[in-house]
Amino acid sequence: MSSLIAGGSLRALCAALACLVVAVGCERESVLEDVRVLQRAGRIAESLELLAELSEAGNRDPEVHYLYGQSLSAVGRASEAIWPLRAAMESPEWIVPAAGQIARNALQADNFEIALDVLDRALEHDPDDIPTLLLRSVARLRSRRDYEGALRDADRVLELEPSSFQPLPLRAAALLALDRIDEAGELIAVLEEKMGEADVGLGGGLDTALWCATRVTFAAEKGEAEQASKQLEACLEAHPSDPRLIVLAVERFEAQGDFDRAIEILQRTLREMPDARDLRTSLVLRLQARGRGEEAEALLRAATASESVSTAATAWADLGGFLSQTGRLDEAIAAYRGLLELGVEPEPMILFAFGEVLVRAGRYDEARSIVERSPVEAHRHLIDGLAEFKQERYAEALESYTAGSRLWPDNAVARYYSALCAEGLHDIDRAVEEYRYALRIDANATDARLRLARLHLAEGVPEAAALVLGHMPRSGMLRSTPESVMLELEVLARVGRASDALVARLLEERNVDLLPGQIAAALAKGVRSRKGPAAAVQLVARHEDVNWARPGHAPGLRGLVRDLAATGRSEESLALAQRAAAANPKVPEFQSLLATALEQAHAPEVEIEAAYSRLLELEPDDPAGLMYRARIAREHGSDVAALAFLERAVETSPEDLAPHLAWADVLVALARTAEAKAVLEDALIAFPYSGDVALRIVELSKERDAPAAQRTQALAQRAARFGARTSGEPSTGGTDGGR
Repeated sequence: MSSLIAGGSLRALCAALACLVVAVGCERESVLEDVRVLQRAGRIAESLELLAELSEAGNRDPEVHYLYGQSLSAVGRASEAIWPLRAAMESPEWIVPAAGQIARNALQADNFEIALDVLDRALEHDPDDIPTLLLRSVARLRSRRDYEGALRDADRVLELEPSSFQPLPLRAAALLALDRIDEAGELIAVLEEKMGEADVGLGGGLDTALWCATRVTFAAEKGEAEQASKQLEACLEAHPSDPRLIVLAVERFEAQGDFDRAIEILQRTLREMPDARDLRTSLVLRLQARGRGEEAEALLRAATASESVSTAATAWADLGGFLSQTGRLDEAIAAYRGLLELGVEPEPMILFAFGEVLVRAGRYDEARSIVERSPVEAHRHLIDGLAEFKQERYAEALESYTAGSRLWPDNAVARYYSALCAEGLHDIDRAVEEYRYALRIDANATDARLRLARLHLAEGVPEAAALVLGHMPRSGMLRSTPESVMLELEVLARVGRASDALVARLLEERNVDLLPGQIAAALAKGVRSRKGPAAAVQLVARHEDVNWARPGHAPGLRGLVRDLAATGRSEESLALAQRAAAANPKVPEFQSLLATALEQAHAPEVEIEAAYSRLLELEPDDPAGLMYRARIAREHGSDVAALAFLERAVETSPEDLAPHLAWADVLVALARTAEAKAVLEDALIAFPYSGDVALRIVELSKERDAPAAQRTQALAQRAARFGARTSGEPSTGGTDGGR
């Protein structure tokens, strides 16, 4: 009897659950139909509320995810859209449209890596989807890296749909980029003829803005600069809001050195479209680059007073980012609070950026409370990680970053910080792995490329450093700095591949202005590491056009002076330093160099003392001068006085390793071992690839408990890994600045 009752109850329960499931399904379908009706009527914001309710209720329907992501994109919330769209991509039915929406969002932000990644996935699923092929052709063109691929995609569309006009401008643009000018000219002539046909006109699916840009580029390639400029002005008049034409115009004028004209175009366009955030951001960046930071800030502050709440909100967010970049953290926090006071709920990425600023300001609890408002769980883990990292709790930070990376696997910054945490834990292999991940995701997002190259140099594997520095992002647009290009030159010389042709090509590709002496100094540094100081002197001698007494050449001249002295040519070394110092009597770097040359030449102490005195008159906190004073104090038996000089040297020149080591040495001499170890621990953070620093910490470590012994062993392994020296060259890791 009881089993019958139980069976009956079970059947009743199952029936009730079935009804519930049907009801839920019917309700979901009803809500979705309401969404479709609203969207057909153009009422996206209203449909978004319904979709948010479905999504927040844990709905796993890929159509819900897709519609939610598409709607978020339509109202300008592209960063929020990526999560539901990626979820929709897991469904074979929705992978193509979802990937297309992600790609369009990414292209608006010039994030070509993400666009190409999702489009590749979509075309693996459906290789002949024409809209996706066209979009990938556009992405490849705009990335400026894969013009051949852009041409292949356009050609494939023509194979599938021979009468289509849409791929023709793409094909013409790709041919121009590949310097196949004659073929491009023939195609453009055909297109111009077709444009006059009644059944085509400006329609026919033709991307007229792209066609316009292609004609401008073709005129420029033919050397018809005046015609290209006229065509460009006509294009801008016909398509004043097309971002590709605005970018083309700005780039053309900047390439001609007319930066003010480029800024004028952005200003004019922004007046016509005051709510265009991308234009405003582009203008702000260019004003900053031209030293017009006050104008940039005023532009953002003016936008915060816009009658459009969405424009004011994004302006407050951008102002917060602007102020945080310039180190004005309290003002940045006030700007983000101005956004919150508007009463709108910020996008998750804005909450995340606000949380980062609060962490940088040391306001960890506030940061966590802000990011708790975000629906993106990954953001909470990453802010936790950053807060722990700033407090040097590397194990906890790495745990948080690892959790965040699982939820947000294509976040290059999270991978980068994971690498820094691994370094803090002396797990160098893990650090290398994380740096490589960061590079694969986005080589421009962090300085992972430089840090990993320096790491490999410090462990004596310049070939690996060369591979890292040769890594190019999928966009083909590597953001370079003078520092990064000089490191590339050094590594090329160090592996014996610094031919004149290769060096010239590298400098042209990186598009960074370097002084001739900087180029010579970087190459000499690499040659010195490979073949010694005599070879470095020989290389520098080839650069007869370098005026070593010119300001900006002091670091290169220091290497030459040292190399000459190391090869027994101290008199030449001193003569060079004297000429440079005489030509620049008010430049501390040259006076410091003269003092060093005098020491190398074993000049009378009175001359050396006079040189350092002149140096310290010019720059009281010069590290070389302070270290000299410390040495003299120690020679006179005053280690305490020496400490004061060295502490000042470290404070005023934290990027210089020598004062850190000298300071620790004096503390050890005074039997203040714990303080010496603390100084070295700080130095290890600033100079993570210095074997000397790691070894000295090991030598001072006396702890016997298991965790401390394990850490000491890890430090010893680190010291061995970064302890290599070649021809007296200091460890490359020793010059690596802070994080």
